[in-house]
Order: sequence, then structure tokens, then C-alpha cells
Amino acid sequence: MSIISSCNLFQKPEAKLAYPPLWEYNFNIGYFSSIDPILYDDKVVYSGLDEKKNDFSANSTLEAFHKSDGKQFWIWNEAVEESYGQFNYLGQNYIDNNILHISTGVDYAIDLNLGKTVDYYNELRFGGQNFSGIQNLIFTDYSSETGDKTIVKYTKTKKFEWHILDGYNNSDTVQYGFSEAVFKDNKMIMPYLKWNGIEKNLIIGLKIYDLQNLILLSDEVI
Repeated sequence: MSIISSCNLFQKPEAKLAYPPLWEYNFNIGYFSSIDPILYDDKVVYSGLDEKKNDFSANSTLEAFHKSDGKQFWIWNEAVEESYGQFNYLGQNYIDNNILHISTGVDYAIDLNLGKTVDYYNELRFGGQNFSGIQNLIFTDYSSETGDKTIVKYTKTKKFEWHILDGYNNSDTVQYGFSEAVFKDNKMIMPYLKWNGIEKNLIIGLKIYDLQNLILLSDEVI
């Protein structure tokens, strides 16, 4: 009797959810990469691993489900093989005309109706996975291979043809870092941090670009 009482003591009543889910899906693969779910039209897109492993050594892929009932639309017809190059950035992607632009270091343009890659760009660089976009333009920033420059680039969404918008020299005493851009009144506002190692201070500023001519209008320190 005492054994039964002990068992009942440690049993937890079934939780009553205040907001029960509309649907659930068990990927049965272990950990996810840390991308936020991507919401577009009637779809929600997740990134998961294509093998059941409790680490990030398996290849990662993308899967799309119907938002209302969880019906699977597609599994991306490719997989990211390098464990260091998975979709690890939180929601930093851009969608234009049903095409998802997302990067693992390799940039992909993926048709959200078909789950197929329509374009990609593969060039060694450090960072460059934080896409900011408006209309048919995408912007990103990354460090050069030697680390001596922080570079801001842009491309049209129809095809990955990256061009340099601006470049900033890094050194042992000066380092630049950029945040996701904001767009307003045909301008791009790009927050940045500049570490001055000599004066040991951190400058917070805004680079403001004209989107029509893609030129720097002002550099304002906050």
C-alpha cells in the first residue's frame, strides 16, 4: 500500500494548457539549429537536422508546413553538410516575391512554393549571414578573411551579384560591427558599434544611406 501511495505522490496531473496548440509535429531528429520559424503567407518554415543526432554534426535542411493544420508542404531538396555552416542565425533572412533569401555562409534563394533552390552564391567569408532587405535589394556585412576590414555589400534579389557598398578598416585598436538595417523614406539606417582600443571607449552610431543612389548620406554618433 505504501508503494502505491508513493507512486501517486510523485505523479503529476496532466497539465491544462491555456493556449492548446493547433497542431504538433515530432521531427524525431534530436536538436534543431537555432533558426527562428519563418512565417510567410500560409507557411511556416523550420530548420532541422536530417538525422537523429543530439548534436549539430548532422546535416541541416528546411521543411515547410501549413500554418493552420501542420500539413507538410515540402522538404528542401538540399542539405547543408558542414556542421559549422548550418542555419544558425535567428530569423535573419529576407523574402521577396515568394523567394526566401537565407545564408549559412553559402547564400541560397529558395522558392517557398516548391522548396527548391533557384540561385546560390558560395564564396569564403566570415559572417555575412545577417540579411537585411527591402523591395529587390539585400544588404549584408561581414569581415574580410584577414579580419582587417568590415565590409557592407548589397545585391539585387533576382540574382546574387554582390557589390561593395562600403568598407571600414579594422586594426588592433579599432573594430567595427554592424546590426540589422532599418529602412525608412527611401533611406537605409544601419546601426554600428566602433570600438576604440586606444581611448578604450565604444562608439554607437548610425550610417544613413540613400537607397536610390546607394551613397552614404551621413554618419551620426549617438
